[in-house]
Amino acid sequence: MDTKSRSPGPPRYAGAAFCIGDTCYYGTGAANAQWQKDLYAYDPLSDTWSQRADLTGHERRWAVAFAADGKGYIGTGESSGVRYKDFYAFDPLTNSWTQTADLGTDTRRQAMAFTIGGQAYVGGGVDFTINFNDFNRYDPVADDWTVVAPFPLPVRKNSAAFSIGGMAYLVGGNGQSPILNEVWSFTPDTITTGLGTIRANTFSVFPDPVETVLHMGATTTGTYRLLSSTGELLHWGSLNNGTIAVENLAPGLYILELDYGNDVRRAHFVKK
Repeated sequence: MDTKSRSPGPPRYAGAAFCIGDTCYYGTGAANAQWQKDLYAYDPLSDTWSQRADLTGHERRWAVAFAADGKGYIGTGESSGVRYKDFYAFDPLTNSWTQTADLGTDTRRQAMAFTIGGQAYVGGGVDFTINFNDFNRYDPVADDWTVVAPFPLPVRKNSAAFSIGGMAYLVGGNGQSPILNEVWSFTPDTITTGLGTIRANTFSVFPDPVETVLHMGATTTGTYRLLSSTGELLHWGSLNNGTIAVENLAPGLYILELDYGNDVRRAHFVKK
């Protein structure tokens, strides 16, 4: 690995980065209780940095960033104990920022972001005491957010995220604890695991997370299959009054398949 020129500005951690064309941008972050809002452009051909316009919103760390429709976006994050939900678009042609639509109603830090097909997805993270598993799709043309399928586990933050070939991948991160090495893949409007595609909200199960008995909000004639998150068949049987006993399952993520003969439906749930 070759050493490249150092980024200008104060040393920092928890910054945010995005790339537009052949140029990448890095900024925000914090060090020694000093939060930053500066932005720098890196040219890999000349191995040089140039300072660009500061973010017009609050300085922050643990923000997320993505590029879409020729612009770079930075939003969410935290500074001095204040969480944010605002987003700003950077236009490299005019070297200027424009405030865009907020991400829903929840402030957060340590979220995850990626782009697929020119649209961005942001979700997860944590507020002061509330952890999130939601995901939201951003349309840069309409400047609005749409709720999409949530992450299958009730909590996820600090994951690395990237997209390739029409799919996105989340690597590592943590819930409440411990630190994880899982890899999850996401395709638009669905979430996938080693089993294959799990369509969001195919039918409902409750409570979720569950301790002893799982109830199904679906037609209850047919058979069921209970699988691990990687697709291992754990148990099967006939549906009985729309309930399944799960008290003997270890804590974790599971998949429930309902088989109606010519129609198989799936739902995921978490065992406490």
